[in-house]
This record gives sequence, C-alpha cells and structure tokens, in this order.
Amino acid sequence: MPLTQVVAEALALHIAVLPPGEDGTLFTTRSGEPYRHDHYGTVIFQKAVARAGLPTGTTSHDLRHYYASVLLAAGESVVAVAERLDR
Repeated sequence: MPLTQVVAEALALHIAVLPPGEDGTLFTTRSGEPYRHDHYGTVIFQKAVARAGLPTGTTSHDLRHYYASVLLAAGESVVAVAERLDR
C-alpha cells in the first residue's frame, strides 16, 4: 500500500517518541509488548473511529473496502486494486 507523505511524517514522529518493540512492532503497550487483537479492535481502534467521526461500529475491514472503492472510482483496474490489497 502506498505511504503518503503525511503518514510517513506521522510514523517518523511516532517512532522518534516511541521506538518500535524488540520485534519491530510499531504500536506497543507501555511494556513494549504488541497489543492483543481483542484489545486493539474493541478499545484502541474504536476510540480512533470515534475521534475521526466515523460511524460507530466501523471496522478496519470497512476501511479496507472503502480504500478499494476509492481506487476503483479513481479508475484503477480491478487487478491493480487486488494487488494492493494483497500486500
């Protein structure tokens, strides 16, 4: 998936303040461990959904579908979209 400049800058700032875990994980708990899947989905992601003003219940899968729809609407081929989503 292409990385926009604004995302690259945000990640660089995040890494400067909170270095990756020993295994390279970028977003970790205070103790440096990766977030548990259930905690990420029900707590962290849903807080981000609320802050972004998205509908309650929005999932990362919904965002994946939205991304694919935007690419298709912009004229990307189905094959190109499938390749981007497969990465």
